[in-house]
Amino acid sequence: MIRRGRVPLVLGAALSALAALGVQQVVSAADAVAPITIEGSGAAEISSDLVTWQDTLAGASQSTDMQYFQRGSKDGRQQLLDGLTDFAVSGRPFTAAQLASRPKGAPAILDAPISVASLSILFSEPSQVGWSTVDLVPGCDPTDPDIADPEACYVRGTFTGPFRMPAENVSAMILNLSPTFKANGLANWQHADIRSALGTSVLSIQRPGAQHTFVERTEGAAANYALMDYAKALGPTAWALRQEENPEFDWEPVGEEFSPRVLTRFGADTQMGIMAFSGVDAATGSSPDTWTGNAGPVSTTSVKQLNLDYPDAKFVEFAIQNAYGDWVKPTKATITKALNAGSGMNVAAHQPIAGAYPLVWVNRVYVVSGSLTPEKANSMAAMIRYIATDGQSVTVANGGAPLTASLRAEALKKADAIVKANCTAKGYEVSIGGPGPFEPATPGVQAIASMSHCTLIPPPPSTTTTTTPPTTAYVPPTTVYVPPYIPPYVPPTIPTDTTSVTVPETTTTVESGTTTTTTAVGAGGGQRPQGRPLDAMPMEPSNGGGSVPKPLGTMLLGAGGFLLVRRTLMRRKLAS
Repeated sequence: MIRRGRVPLVLGAALSALAALGVQQVVSAADAVAPITIEGSGAAEISSDLVTWQDTLAGASQSTDMQYFQRGSKDGRQQLLDGLTDFAVSGRPFTAAQLASRPKGAPAILDAPISVASLSILFSEPSQVGWSTVDLVPGCDPTDPDIADPEACYVRGTFTGPFRMPAENVSAMILNLSPTFKANGLANWQHADIRSALGTSVLSIQRPGAQHTFVERTEGAAANYALMDYAKALGPTAWALRQEENPEFDWEPVGEEFSPRVLTRFGADTQMGIMAFSGVDAATGSSPDTWTGNAGPVSTTSVKQLNLDYPDAKFVEFAIQNAYGDWVKPTKATITKALNAGSGMNVAAHQPIAGAYPLVWVNRVYVVSGSLTPEKANSMAAMIRYIATDGQSVTVANGGAPLTASLRAEALKKADAIVKANCTAKGYEVSIGGPGPFEPATPGVQAIASMSHCTLIPPPPSTTTTTTPPTTAYVPPTTVYVPPYIPPYVPPTIPTDTTSVTVPETTTTVESGTTTTTTAVGAGGGQRPQGRPLDAMPMEPSNGGGSVPKPLGTMLLGAGGFLLVRRTLMRRKLAS
């Protein structure tokens, strides 16, 4: 997968534009599972940590493609309300106007803390002369014609600090208050309070009217709010003068956008790039005599990379005052002291907390309840869990401070709430367990024993129907077949006459009106029974005197009865 390398910050706007045009990350063949894409926009103060966060989330078993556009807190929140993104990152909550624009009954907006933001006040090395100092040798006048070497009257050196800027003076610079307005001179290097803070009056830039050009950001940003809030709290003189100088702008209540009369550039990357042009006045594009360099607020976690990208600018970080009166720079220790007193905006600018840095606030991720798919809800929760735990080491490495223990616990709790609020699709349910495929394999994340995920409802267990044959043995029908009655056959009795008769060749005898012919068997000899006439058989005629004997009639009658009974039984059988 292509990673975003370390490039000059001034190119950030161009990179964001390419991303907006649809330039896709190249996924390697090793990525077996398609990534879940979540899109967000908002605060620029996470930009230096973003690449590492994106790479780690992309490396989880279920990869998350975290796409993010630095549009400023205000626009980031509005894009979320307009349904253009899945989440927003902002150092400020939704304004009353933004909430009023939502329809009645709109879903709740959920939030979770993910990072600590702070601003460093940077000044580029003064043009041409640098941080040089020039002092006169006591009693030596370089204009005296008797001095053979006028240069010998000068003691030249380089100022090495302490670099300090009083609250009123830095407030005048933040607000772009003109030093000539009512001759306040608060933004001039020659101002008495600045010289006192620096502990020297011999800087080469400490001359009448000399000042740095202070560059702010155009878009609505929590950083702009933090700067104006600081000026109002700790630079009341500069604040009042600026309101008087620019009355057409509504300075109060404090918002996230500067007056159009303040020098600004759109995008943090562009703003820092303009600041780094050490040879050109950011306001005029030239090098006027009173211009000594460029300055401005920069996210503390971006300072290291800014110096690497623009070494010629030779930025110097100035200490500023807190409400306690201490001179402090943003470090892990000073930022944490402010956080321990509260997670609101600029706590140390409003409360006297010794050693606490005043320009500190907490960035939160915002999500609209019910706007995410189950997969995106899981990815969003994994993003929060990682950034709130192991991801904090990236912030610390870049010069910032991590979330406090209480903020980290809040983030993990809110991650579960985001899952529950978005696990509403049919067929899904919230399950509780350890890290899942969306969570990266980092120690802090893997140590979370209980977390919520939106998972598919498992199908009910399958059931197998078994047919058991009956155990009762088959009993055949009890009806016994009765064959039709057939009278027994009684053969007729035929008497046999064993009398031998010697017959001549042909003899014809007439006896009792009956003629009997006897034929000789032949030379072989032998005898056979002699045939008899029917009426000579021992069968008596029927009672009617006919020629049919009684036994024969009986036989014929029996045979007819048998056929009739058999036919009747066959019909009954076919009918059943």
